[in-house]
Amino acid sequence: MIHLKGVTKQYPGNIVAIRNITLHIEPGEFVSVVGQSGAGKSTIVRLLMAEEAASRGRIIVGGWDITGIKRREIPVLRRQIGVVFQDYKLLRKKTIFENVSFALEVCGEPRQKIKTLVPQLLKIVGLENQQRRFPDQLSGGEQQRVSIARALAHRPKLLLADEPTGNLDSLNAQEIVDVLRKINELGTTIMLVTHNRDIVNALKKRVITLDHGEIISDQAVGRYVL
Repeated sequence: MIHLKGVTKQYPGNIVAIRNITLHIEPGEFVSVVGQSGAGKSTIVRLLMAEEAASRGRIIVGGWDITGIKRREIPVLRRQIGVVFQDYKLLRKKTIFENVSFALEVCGEPRQKIKTLVPQLLKIVGLENQQRRFPDQLSGGEQQRVSIARALAHRPKLLLADEPTGNLDSLNAQEIVDVLRKINELGTTIMLVTHNRDIVNALKKRVITLDHGEIISDQAVGRYVL
């Protein structure tokens, strides 16, 4: 599903965010990428989304070599990758249903398909009874679940979750992880980028640890030990 081969990202001023990263994530895996702030975790997410280009190396997502991806191809790539961020990025004046349906509308999906699909997505994240509410009427955990439903709108094979529990208390954070685990069990590959030690250790899944832009550990059933 994901291949990074000798990937380096360097910024002006000789600032190296990640250095010579090589990793392989199989379809259907649930992988946590951990490390302290500045370790390079979010840089990997931006490279996988083609938000930034690698300085060196190759990046392959779902069999597609995106190393030299053309600008016009980026929207096609992003419809194949669901992304969830720490801040929910919801449209405050739209209902929960409208927030999720908007991701489909902008791609020209038929209205009838949207009416059928959105309730299914909200059911996956446990919000099927909240469709007419607005984001400000929901808890932080519920808002994050809406953003997850939206990320699933195009049935991606890969879901990137970049610090999805960063703004949540421990109870809501665990609920988000439970939703991600459920999505993974349905067949979606999950990359969870986090610094939450408790969540990672409770998952008992593969853990890749970054430090100063390099992989220092890759454990099949790992713990966050930094």
